[in-house]
Amino acid sequence: MAEKPEFTGTLTIEVYPPRPTSGQICGPGPQGIKVTHQPSGIVAIVDCERSQHKNKMLAVEMIEAALTHPMYRGII
Repeated sequence: MAEKPEFTGTLTIEVYPPRPTSGQICGPGPQGIKVTHQPSGIVAIVDCERSQHKNKMLAVEMIEAALTHPMYRGII
C-alpha cells in the first residue's frame, strides 16, 4: 500500500462560519470547517455533518484528493 503524504503541517483549519461576537448565542454553534492548504491556496469548506471532527476529516480528504488526483491537477 502506498504511503500517504502528510499535509497537516501546511493546513490552516478554521471554524466556519465564525461564532457571532455579540448578542445571545442560541443553538449548538457552528459545525462547519474551513481548511486551507497554504502552499497551493486550495480551500475546502465542509458543513454537511453535525460533528466538527467529521467535517474536518472530510475537508482534509478533499484537499488530499485535490493535490494527488491527476483529474484535479489538470493532467488529464
